Amino acid sequence: MAGASVKGHGIVVPKTPVLAVANRFQRYKPEEEKAVRKVDVKEDEVLNRLKDTFRTLKYGKEPDGTYTTFEDNRKLAAGLAAQLGYTAADVERFSVALVEFQDMRDFSRKAGMFLSVLINEGKDSDYTVQTAHLEKPNDVGSENTKNITVNGNAGDYTGHNMKGGTITVNGNAGNYLGYEMGNGSITVNGNAGDEIGRVMSGGTITVNGDAGDHVGCDIQDRYPTTGTIVVKGNAGNQVGEKMGAGSITVEGNAGDHVGREMRGGTITVMGNAGTGVGASMSGGSITVGGNVRDALGLQMLAGSITVKGDAGEVCGQEMMRGSIIVEGNIGDGCGSGMWMGGEIHVGSEVRSIGGVICGKIFHKGKLIVDK
Repeated sequence: MAGASVKGHGIVVPKTPVLAVANRFQRYKPEEEKAVRKVDVKEDEVLNRLKDTFRTLKYGKEPDGTYTTFEDNRKLAAGLAAQLGYTAADVERFSVALVEFQDMRDFSRKAGMFLSVLINEGKDSDYTVQTAHLEKPNDVGSENTKNITVNGNAGDYTGHNMKGGTITVNGNAGNYLGYEMGNGSITVNGNAGDEIGRVMSGGTITVNGDAGDHVGCDIQDRYPTTGTIVVKGNAGNQVGEKMGAGSITVEGNAGDHVGREMRGGTITVMGNAGTGVGASMSGGSITVGGNVRDALGLQMLAGSITVKGDAGEVCGQEMMRGSIIVEGNIGDGCGSGMWMGGEIHVGSEVRSIGGVICGKIFHKGKLIVDK
């Protein structure tokens, strides 16, 4: 249903069968134009019931003081499923018809939530949701176990608390993608906002474009499941902040404070990274394929950092333990304030050594500082 448009108060979705197009070009007869038709959203009983329910839907705190939860609306959808026996096709047509309600208070949250509970309680396994004509709905795929395709953009909290299945977004996604997800996979064929994969404990998130700040922040260690995030483009600041497990791969560049306070897991940045990589990390490993800026491993407690390119100034400043390997050059103040141990390995040139209290520095494999 790509290309949905508003005509008056109705929704029309152009569909042109492939064979009809072929016949039209072969015969060049005017009557073949009948093969190109506009399919109106069918106003049948199921669609009308879904629309009527949405028209009076409550979610969260309402002006009248009532409070309605996701679970309340899940039960509502379960009742509709039992009464109407709606199908995946009905849910898709309803997603097109939602354009009628865009002026509704809190539309984005209610639309995404209601689509989620309809899908969760529906009998089919595969669902398609059309959003290209809508203000992007939030919470699509909450608690998902099905296979969902979103044609258009998705809002915040897509795949929230996802338990299984798949979500594919053929557009961009907002903030908190995969928040608290425990299993399944999410693929975004566009860009994603901030906080993707926050507090996730399992499953896989793939963003085929760029991502914002805090990718994989606080990924949880809940053995045997761990989360995996892959960003094909660039990512913002604080990738993997406070993560305890799992893996994050950024195939482009990343901003400042990659792996800040991380406790476990692995982070790989194939391009360059900013300042403060591995600051205060206490476990896990970070690999940067390009260059990093100043304060690499600042106040590092444990873990390992490998930089394939160059590093800026004060590498390993106030480092306590752990290992830093820089295969390229390091700027001034290498090891400044190292005071409880740790090792720094420099593969090329180091401009100057800082005031090391306790720790080791190796230059091209040779131990040059041992305190």
